Formats: sequence, structure tokens, C-alpha cells
Amino acid sequence: MIYLVSWIASLVTIRLNFKCRIFGRENAPSKGPFIYVSNHASYIDPLVLGTSLPCAKWFSYVAKKDLFEKPLVGWYLRQIHALPLDREGDVAAVRIVIKLLRSGKSIILFPEGTRSKEVGLRPAKPGVGFIIAKAAVPVLPAYIEGSYEAMPAGKGSVKKGSRINVFIGKPLRFENFDFKSKDSYQQISDEIMKSIAYLKDAHANKVS
Repeated sequence: MIYLVSWIASLVTIRLNFKCRIFGRENAPSKGPFIYVSNHASYIDPLVLGTSLPCAKWFSYVAKKDLFEKPLVGWYLRQIHALPLDREGDVAAVRIVIKLLRSGKSIILFPEGTRSKEVGLRPAKPGVGFIIAKAAVPVLPAYIEGSYEAMPAGKGSVKKGSRINVFIGKPLRFENFDFKSKDSYQQISDEIMKSIAYLKDAHANKVS
């Protein structure tokens, strides 16, 4: 119930404050778990991405571990299926993510690992590739355009009326990827970022 109420509140917040449009919803898998990935430039990205698909698509999230140390914040994050993750590497948390995916749950991940301090894309972390390799589920790439301008990293206020577009690509699969070394995980992460960059180049700043 808390997740559903939060989803509705997030949708209302996004729609009231920004001009948000979603392209490519039809590309989302109709059944089964998947990993939803995108660029990350603003605090509002989780809200934008989480509400870009119908509320029937429930997601788990990954959040900074120290946020869970705050009693009310930690309690709320757990209610909306968020998972604590140490940016420097948290093997236990990664295993939980893989277990959730194998049990049929979908999850939102930001391959860059942290918010960009600019509009451009950052290199992906190998941990995302590891999760994808072990979970063996489809990966749905997306590019969020305009969230940095709407609420840049380090800013506590939003620019109301900003245009935000979400471009969703076709699912990617890596079941037949050649996992010969640890470098393979970085290669998967790099492929994910290439798919996000493709969406950016193909669509961003081209929609009026």
C-alpha cells in the first residue's frame, strides 16, 4: 500500500512540476523480471523512471547505504522496496539484488553509480554488469532528457515547468555473452551505457 501511494504521489509531483513525456513504453517486457537502467543526473531521476511505466510494474531500488541509518528515511525506503548499497562495493547487497531478480522482482539501477554533475554520461560501474550476468534477465535501457536542467546535482530546488523526456529502448539480453573473465562484467556495463548513449543521440533534443 505504501509503495502504491508513493507511486501515485510521485506521479502527481512529476506531472504538476514538469512537462514530462514518455516514449517507447511498448518496449517494456510484458511479463517476467527485468532490470530498468538509465542515465542519472538528478535526484528526481528515480521518481521519473519509476513512474514512466504503469504502477503494475513494481520495482525495487538501490539507495545509498547511509540513508538507511536515518530512522524515518530508512523505514520509508524499505517500504518502497529500496535496498541499501555501499558505493564502494557491497557483496551482500548485490547478492540480494540478484536473488530478487531470480525470484521474479524487477529493479531499477543507474549504471553510472552516482549522479552526473553535468548533462553528459559517465562510465558505468562493473557491478551492474555482474548483476546482469548472474541474474540472466532482460535489461531495459532508457535515457532521461532534461532532469539535470529541472534539478541539477547539488541543487535543492526545482525549475518548475521544465521539459523532461524519457526515451525507452528495446530490451537487451546477455544470456549468450562470453563470461571468460572479470573484464566481461565491465564489457556488459559498457554495452549498457552504449545503448543509453544511442537513445540520447537518436532522440534527445529532437522532440519539440
